[in-house]
Amino acid sequence: MQVSRARIFNAAHRIGTELRKIVQYDSDAPSMGAVDMTWKADALRDDALLSLYDEYRRTVLEPVIIRNDIRSGDLLVVSVMRDEIALAKEFLRHYRGAGVQRFAIIDNNSSDGTFDYLCRQPDVDVYRAATDFTTARKQAWLTMLVDLYRKEGQWFLHADADEHIVFDGLEFGLTFADLAAAMDRQGIRRARGCLVDMYAADDGQARDSENEFLPLQLAYPCFDGEGYREYHLTELIAREGGPRQRLFGAVSERFRPQLTKYPLFRPESGCVFVNPHFLWPYPGNFRSACFLGILHFKFLPDFERKVEKAVEEGNYWQDSLEYRCYQSVISQTGRLSLADKCTHVYQGPASLLRCQIIAPVPW
Repeated sequence: MQVSRARIFNAAHRIGTELRKIVQYDSDAPSMGAVDMTWKADALRDDALLSLYDEYRRTVLEPVIIRNDIRSGDLLVVSVMRDEIALAKEFLRHYRGAGVQRFAIIDNNSSDGTFDYLCRQPDVDVYRAATDFTTARKQAWLTMLVDLYRKEGQWFLHADADEHIVFDGLEFGLTFADLAAAMDRQGIRRARGCLVDMYAADDGQARDSENEFLPLQLAYPCFDGEGYREYHLTELIAREGGPRQRLFGAVSERFRPQLTKYPLFRPESGCVFVNPHFLWPYPGNFRSACFLGILHFKFLPDFERKVEKAVEEGNYWQDSLEYRCYQSVISQTGRLSLADKCTHVYQGPASLLRCQIIAPVPW
């Protein structure tokens, strides 16, 4: 596949046009920040969307290594990574094991070997984004990446480096391509998922120098099996709960982590990543049950270092509000202990089905 600068420019122009439609359609919608998804004081006004439009307009992706064209029927995993060498290998192993044969990954100024590692992978198209990370820029990069590969019938799966997505049937050898075909039969173009924060049974530091190669799902097998709340907003079917809300929610009333995502999708005309948690146009976000469990390995040994960096840079939503809440609790307690009476042990997708976190797939 040839990815010219002209093609990237055309993608940016199309995306900008779609964002202006959103301004006209939804200038008074409530703010949908990555953390505070229901706070009504901040509104998604014209100036905010125009600022987002500017991010898309200025987006520059450098194609580094582009493999052959995606074969018909191949699902493409897209991701953005920065300094994720500790997670990248297991990320690829998880999705390859689920039948994925092609990846397109944007590296954002990695300095820990992530970029070189990705370039050595025979099934990964590698792009580079040299500008500093912000949440809005990440959405711009992803939208442009999808636009470069979009064709009739093409399915995409978006996952961060710390997300291992599972579904009913995965344990029996069914693949993401099989799941996409099932969604097609149901007339669903966006499959809904729920972030499931995973943690260790002790203090969240299960991986150390002695067991650093222990698979994530064994090192961090615990999750909250109850305490979730689901409700409808203009943009998405929202869900709250989990250990982040339980442990850090008392720090700020605005700390309400949104767990819904739509990681598996077949883009329609005008599809845009407006936010880490949903796509535009919004009506497509209401047609799917929650079929995907997004195992979220956030509480790793380097968690405190990442918190300090995010607070220092202030490049996440609301000046890294989420990470400031983490920092506050860590400074008061000195350690993280996430285990609780609602803790369950993950033993495959069936564990999430039993807790009604995900729904059975209509195979």
